[in-house]
Amino acid sequence: MHDHDKDERLGELRGDLHEIEREKTELEEQLRALNAREEDARHKIEEIEQQGKAFVIFVDDAEYRTEQRTMTGAAIKALAGKDAAYQLFEEVEGGDDRPIGDQESVTIRNGLHFYTVPPATFGRT
Repeated sequence: MHDHDKDERLGELRGDLHEIEREKTELEEQLRALNAREEDARHKIEEIEQQGKAFVIFVDDAEYRTEQRTMTGAAIKALAGKDAAYQLFEEVEGGDDRPIGDQESVTIRNGLHFYTVPPATFGRT
């Protein structure tokens, strides 16, 4: 192969490589967009499937049902008819129980267990 032919062939191949890289970038962008659409569709399907379904949760060992997907600590206490001054905790299996603030949002799912604790009375006479 002569130098001129070799240079021409290299130029063609580099052009092909550049075109392949451009197409690859376009495909990667399309794939990212498709993945985002897929995630959005899955999320919407889950929302629709959960509409009208009641979740069963427990507060102080009593069973309560709610269709709410998220609830604040105050809303959980209200659902259970507990005094607003009580502190709410989520029972965490194998770990430290988690305090739930009145304004803190909790993602509700079946089988969650909570308990309440009355305000501290230490130091009172």
